[in-house]
Amino acid sequence: MFPVKKVIITCGFHVKGHQWMSGRHQGYDFGAPVGTDVFAIADGEVIGVNIWGKAFGQFSPVIKHGKVFPRYVIYAHVRMTTVKAGDKVKKGQKIAEVGVEGNSGGPHVHVEGQKTRFWTMNGGTRLNYLFKA
Repeated sequence: MFPVKKVIITCGFHVKGHQWMSGRHQGYDFGAPVGTDVFAIADGEVIGVNIWGKAFGQFSPVIKHGKVFPRYVIYAHVRMTTVKAGDKVKKGQKIAEVGVEGNSGGPHVHVEGQKTRFWTMNGGTRLNYLFKA
């Protein structure tokens, strides 16, 4: 499942660029107008909001998606969220709205998976198999 209904990927996984700390993009960017609904890509539990740093924006939820690998996914640069730590979410549930919060060049949602609860510079993992599910 994709995090937005109208899918426009504006930056893919591991694209090279000087704008990213690791030199490569660690997630997927889905361009959409500000206020567009953002949906959970799988069932899971919200472990926190705004826990991976200011660059992702203050409203960005991090969700542990059960046994799905990678286990932790951030939905970043959103302007608001409808979930809080401890909430259980279902695949396809609205969790946020697209924004331009944090280090963002335009309206989009950045979806990034990490293997651990904490963000690491080179810890981004592919999620494309989840988008097709």
